Amino acid sequence: MTSSPILVSARVQATNRNTFVWVPLLVLGGSTALTLAIWWVVKTASAEAQLFSGSVQAPFWYLLVVGAQTVALTFPFTQALSLSRRDFWLGAMLNFSVFSLLFGTLLWLLGLVERATGGWWMNGRMFAFPLKLEGGVNIPEAGSPWYLLLYALMAMMALSVGFAFGTVYKRFGPAGLTLAITGTVGALIALLYLSIQGDWWPTLQAWFPLDRFPGNVAIITALIAALGILVSWALIRKVPA
Repeated sequence: MTSSPILVSARVQATNRNTFVWVPLLVLGGSTALTLAIWWVVKTASAEAQLFSGSVQAPFWYLLVVGAQTVALTFPFTQALSLSRRDFWLGAMLNFSVFSLLFGTLLWLLGLVERATGGWWMNGRMFAFPLKLEGGVNIPEAGSPWYLLLYALMAMMALSVGFAFGTVYKRFGPAGLTLAITGTVGALIALLYLSIQGDWWPTLQAWFPLDRFPGNVAIITALIAALGILVSWALIRKVPA
């Protein structure tokens, strides 16, 4: 029985287990261990301190690179196997989706451990937001199912955005990638300036009210991921082998 070309493409891209298994675990484990060590030092000086760390973001920066490397390193091999660009793209999306779900589940489970241990026995928060917004709006506690969704979407966002920039690199070369990154940052700065000058904040607050903060964050993350997916699909068909 002949394997689906999409599954063949996915297997080729997932051949190196370091990419999707060991390195993400090392980054997550290393950042977590360092955070706990720092917390322990702080606790020895101030027993009443409530601790927070954003170190959970570390693996997502790595996933941004993974998304870009997927195009740069594995695309030529799939073309040598006579797989179509469509099959390559779908194989990548399959890998990204499965990994994002599994990685989101792992971070959610660590959040459950964090809540069960009272913040790693040190009243700390690493796998949940420490915020309480204006108007008494509470952020979900660590271990809430919302975090499973959010972390899965964040992983997909990082991978798809990296993948989009990787296709830009393969299509237009280093100069094109540099222009794309510069243009993206410039556009974000311009939007920030226009939002301040045009007093857009009341409108934005009406679109994304604080009492819907968890859902709003998930929606924005999903939209960014979708944009990366659409850009990569639009460009992959023109990428030279």
